This record gives sequence, structure tokens and C-alpha cells, in this order.
Amino acid sequence: MKIQLSKIDIEQSVQVRAAIHGETVDRYAEHLQTPGAVPLPPIVVFGPDSRGFFFLSEGWHRYEAYKKAKRSAMLATVKEGGWKEALEHALGSNAAHGLPRSNKDKRRVVELALMHWPTWSSRLIAEKCQVSHTLVDQVRDDQLATVASSTTGQPAVTPPGDEAPTPPSQALTSTPPTRAVLGKDGKVRSVPSRPPPMKRPATAPVAPPNNVPMPGPAEAEDVQPLDTCRDELPVDQRGKTVLPHLVSLWQGGERLRGMAASIREVRLAIEQAVANRDPLFCGNNQGVSPVPNQSLVAALKRAENELKAGIPFAVCGTCNGVGCRGCSGNGLVTELQYERLAPEFRR
Repeated sequence: MKIQLSKIDIEQSVQVRAAIHGETVDRYAEHLQTPGAVPLPPIVVFGPDSRGFFFLSEGWHRYEAYKKAKRSAMLATVKEGGWKEALEHALGSNAAHGLPRSNKDKRRVVELALMHWPTWSSRLIAEKCQVSHTLVDQVRDDQLATVASSTTGQPAVTPPGDEAPTPPSQALTSTPPTRAVLGKDGKVRSVPSRPPPMKRPATAPVAPPNNVPMPGPAEAEDVQPLDTCRDELPVDQRGKTVLPHLVSLWQGGERLRGMAASIREVRLAIEQAVANRDPLFCGNNQGVSPVPNQSLVAALKRAENELKAGIPFAVCGTCNGVGCRGCSGNGLVTELQYERLAPEFRR
């Protein structure tokens, strides 16, 4: 069937590829503009939702080509389901046809699957994403290493020779940690958790010369406690934890607030000068070319408001911080972007 492009919620549909390939879009658009051209294969959408919109699951390059060719409607296969069903279908949709997937594309679909279905086994994720299970294990290990590094404040590195030997009695009686996973047969099983990969320095540290004094032990007041709890990560305005890779961007909101406050001080100073009939801003027939205070104040107000509008407000509810079109790939949304989200994504 044909659906209107305006009925596709493109901002909240998750693009599973790492990026749109511009040359492919241009080639498809040129084909559509050729007289008598055969229509492109239908895209796949899920919905409609409570608003009457559809979520694009398969066919992003075709959608962009129809948009570039100034078409208002296109062929689509409509499937039942919502946003999450659209994402699940999209995980392996580009494996067998269309533009071949790059290594970045394959890694991104695995990251999305691990983000939204953390209890799935590696083999189930590999089947859904049409990749090898070794790639899934590698991405899972990288994520565990990132979490371990962010919660301790230090990289997950174990120096050689520092491993404490495990007593034989403890090695026999201790139970390895497990996690629940959903297998391809639909049954939940407990399997041993994969520990974060142990990384070692590439080269051994160089010992200092004998004539260089070694530093003594640190004073008690100089020792800073490490952040060992994930709960110490910042939370957004909706109470959701900001993921480690988004912390620096989230903290950048304070810089924007500071800039907006500085501009506000300048604006208030100009308004006060105008109120006091300052000749620099009001002329007062003293031979001084007055500053155009009205246009200047308006420009400062606009700059102040635009800075405030760019302050991060919450983790994107559509992609949970992975990065999508709705959050411009940043993983965070402003207050205005948050208000535009569908109700089911305001979590």
C-alpha cells in the first residue's frame, strides 16, 4: 500500500546503520526522477500508533530518496507492532539485500540489541542481527570493560604480578557469578557471566635512575576516594541515569548556563543604561553616535534563549542514549525535543 511520508515518524524511528550513504540516496533519487522508472521496493513500517504515525524499520535510503525526489507518498509494507517491534525487525534487515553493511553497521546493531534486550544470549542476538556470535561477545566485553572503567574511575587494567592467588579451598567452594539469558528456544537459563576483559600494559614501566628520590607514601588527606558505585553517575531531569559515555556532554550544560547568564548580565546592563538615559545608548545630542539599543537587546535575548534551549534535559527515550535521528545522534535531548517525543518514549 502507499502511505504519506508525513505519516512516518522519522525522528523517533531508530536508524540501525551507522550513517546514511549519500551516494546511494542520490542514485535512488535519480532513478525515481527518470521517466517511466520502475518504483523502488516497498519500505517496511510498523504501526500505526495512537497518534496515527508509523515507525520506519527497513528502507531508510529509499525514504530519503523519495524525500529528495519531492515525492509525498511511497509504497510500504505495514506490519503490526510498535517502536520496539520495528527495531527488532531492523536488526538484521540489511544483511541480505540493499547496500552491504559495513563493520560499523554490524557493530551498531549489536549495540542496539544489547541495549534493549540485555537478557538475550549471544547466539540469539547473533541470529537476530545476522552476525557472528564472536562479534556479539566482543561488543559485550567492550561494554563491560567500559562500565568497569567508569564505575572505578580507572581503566580496567590489571598490572602483571598483582593478581592475588586464590586459596585452594576458596577456589573449590566459590560459585561463579551467573546471569539469566533467553535462548533461541524461548527458555531462560542461568549461564556464567563473562568477566570484563583483562588488559595489560603494552610495555613495562621504566624504573627511575638510582639518583632520583622515590616519592613517599601519600598523606591521608591527599587520598581521594574512588567512585565505586554506578549510582554516583548523574541523573537527568526525569530521574534517569546518564550513561558514562554521555557524562561529559551532560556536564556541558553547565557551560551553556554560564554563557546564558553572562549574556543576561550584559543585556540587563544595557537596559539599565537606557533607563538612565546614558548618552552612549541614547545619544542626547552630544555628538556621540548612540548604540542601537533596541536591536542589540533583542539580539542578546535571542542568543540567551538559544543557549538555554540547547541545554541537555534528559537521556533520549527513543534510543536510550545510543544515538538516533531524534536526538541528532547525541544520546541526549533538550527540553523542547523531549516535549516532542511520543508519550511512550517519555520515560
